Amino acid sequence: DHKHLFKLYNNLCEAFANDQDEDTDDLLEKLLSYASWHFSHEERVMQEYEYPDYFMHKTIHDDLNKESQELYNQFLDGDKGMPEKLLLFLRGWLLDHILDVDKKFSSFLAELEG
Repeated sequence: DHKHLFKLYNNLCEAFANDQDEDTDDLLEKLLSYASWHFSHEERVMQEYEYPDYFMHKTIHDDLNKESQELYNQFLDGDKGMPEKLLLFLRGWLLDHILDVDKKFSSFLAELEG
């Protein structure tokens, strides 16, 4: 899932860099939709394995979904500085969330298999 998120993000960066406005809306929508699906999937697995930090992790997911949707709406409303803000937010979100929060969950799963 994470590799696919990064692939979508990289495609989005390329579309922004090449001023492919017709592609950016579609790619951004796909990225946010896939991220939302990924969060739901991850949360189901957390519940299945009774992950002790589930509620904290879900709250982070909910906050990320809300903030990314707000930025996306600003982008759609034509905010000229939004593409850069949005890409920086998404990059930070992908890196920080995956390398910190998701890593804790994957460590938890690895211990179960241990």
